[in-house]
Amino acid sequence: MRERATFESEISHLLSRPSYENPQSQGNQVKGGGATPGSGQGIDLIFIMKPLPGEEEEDQFTKDLTKYVKTVLRGQQNKEIYNVDDIIDHLTWIIWKSQGREKVRRIRIVAHGQKDMGGVKMALRTTKPTGGQSAKLESEMKFVLPSDVLKQFMNEPNRQVVRAVMTKDAVVEFWGCYIAGVPEAGSAWSSIFESTFRATSEEVMTGYHYYTLHRRTASLSQTPPSDRVHNTSEIDKLNKRVQEHFRIWLLERYREFVRNGDVLPVRGESNQINLMRDIFDSSDGDLKYLVVNIYLRGRRFQPGVGRKVRPGNPNFWSRVWKDFTFSI
Repeated sequence: MRERATFESEISHLLSRPSYENPQSQGNQVKGGGATPGSGQGIDLIFIMKPLPGEEEEDQFTKDLTKYVKTVLRGQQNKEIYNVDDIIDHLTWIIWKSQGREKVRRIRIVAHGQKDMGGVKMALRTTKPTGGQSAKLESEMKFVLPSDVLKQFMNEPNRQVVRAVMTKDAVVEFWGCYIAGVPEAGSAWSSIFESTFRATSEEVMTGYHYYTLHRRTASLSQTPPSDRVHNTSEIDKLNKRVQEHFRIWLLERYREFVRNGDVLPVRGESNQINLMRDIFDSSDGDLKYLVVNIYLRGRRFQPGVGRKVRPGNPNFWSRVWKDFTFSI
């Protein structure tokens, strides 16, 4: 009886929360939201600067952002790369495939940024790709400083590609930490793509949601263990009360994700539930979302400690991003 009362009070609490504005009335625009389309004509691309083989397990940041991009951001074009040369190669392929008709309005780059120095971590090429063979890479990734970014990638062939494919108002957004705090970095990356470059001087990271079931134990003195749910099929086998609680939980996540631009709104509650079930299953029950951490200033820098800000908080979100404008 006590268990039923507790469960029903949880459902009542969820249903009694303030209603949200109809997402359709927001014009699908959440500035900074990962699924929010870019401005103007053209396509949006996400490039993920992946670690070298054998280093994947050590790079939790890239693993988390990659999972967010591939499971939550529905339909976003994304490609895993090692360096800026790989980006230029892909842009060249777009020009060739579309015979110059397709343009790029926004690029997002997932990569590690270096505090104080403005370097971006990547694996540079030691040879060019030839005869269908991939380029050879340096044996380890390193932070490439702003001055070296210009030396390595600012050349006439690259500029021709950029000018042919990027729209006049294109934006390149850096989903990594710190580098907006180094003006030389913002200027260098803006020059490489001859576009507005957007970055933050704070920490970029992911948060996560997961759903747990609380199991009974033999003794009332023991704390009931929690079982994390990895697939909606686990819920479908349980009783109707648990299924209803899970359904409400999914709707809560849907509203939160729409409010922060992680997913675009869809009409109808059944479609909303189906969307979130699909995201839940594709992410193994680990729903990622984008966060900027405004870290605490002081004598000692502590990564991850600070105020976590989401795109749905426009006053803080817009405050932590800085645009660097390209000029000839």
